[in-house]
Amino acid sequence: PSAVARALDPEIAAGIRLAMAGAATGPAPTSIVDLRAALDDAMDAYPVTDPGGVARQDLQLADELSARLYRPQHEAPGALVVFLHGGGRIAGSIATHDVICAGLAADAGALVLSVGYRLAPEHPSPAAEDDAWTALCWADTHRDELGAAGLPLVIAGDSAGGGLAAAAALRARDEEGPALALQLLLYPMLDDRTKVTDRRLVPLMTWTPAVNSLAWRSALGPVSGTDDASASAVPARVEDLTGLPPTYLEVGDCDLFLGEVLTYATRLAGASVPLELHVHPGMPHAGEAMAPTADLSVRVRADRAAALRALSRP
Repeated sequence: PSAVARALDPEIAAGIRLAMAGAATGPAPTSIVDLRAALDDAMDAYPVTDPGGVARQDLQLADELSARLYRPQHEAPGALVVFLHGGGRIAGSIATHDVICAGLAADAGALVLSVGYRLAPEHPSPAAEDDAWTALCWADTHRDELGAAGLPLVIAGDSAGGGLAAAAALRARDEEGPALALQLLLYPMLDDRTKVTDRRLVPLMTWTPAVNSLAWRSALGPVSGTDDASASAVPARVEDLTGLPPTYLEVGDCDLFLGEVLTYATRLAGASVPLELHVHPGMPHAGEAMAPTADLSVRVRADRAAALRALSRP
């Protein structure tokens, strides 16, 4: 559909209005402190409900690296998922994504290890990438302790976490690290060269170009958006995508990241990487978290769960 014809899914739009009514309102944040507070407040206002039937265990993976393990209680887990939360690499936490991770564990029948990686600007790149890698390697070497012996290993994340997951998958390929059955990338933040394919979509965006640029600058510093930015921090800058694990990619057509996700998907397919791509009409960035009861949101979560459950089928 043309950009002119695009609009938010009505149920999603209504859910966003309700979710944002529970968050603080005021002028647009211009500092990292204000932006982090606004993002955390918005994520805390997500009206997601705890699915129940999931046990939680807090873990310490390293001196500055905590995690939370989610274990479905009513079925044997079929996969081990290392999950990296969203928040632009400057906000978000295990807490903001607690119910989201519990829901993924319940829906997919999977062990989910949510990682509390260090945030920028206090901890600029490569702190977050290193934490993601540490967590992935920790999960792989502690399978017996986690009750995950023999289970498919997945790296996953939403938004900034999706970008960090993609970076970890690339590192696993390059360093012959943990063998990944899947990378599950949910509207991932892949490219520091913030591009708007159609300005008419900006009013529909829940994650804006200005905020995206600020977030990348916080993580990368003055090299953000320039040719000096490191490909190890920016998956879209990696030239060779061959040899990556099967990939699940999703994005909404009202998301700032639509263009960079489609470009990455095209390049993955060109590199003969098995790919499952979902483009959701009427969906903005993280819309399913802000409007979890919308029909589209239910379908989005079901598709993710199906991809994870398929890993354990004979």
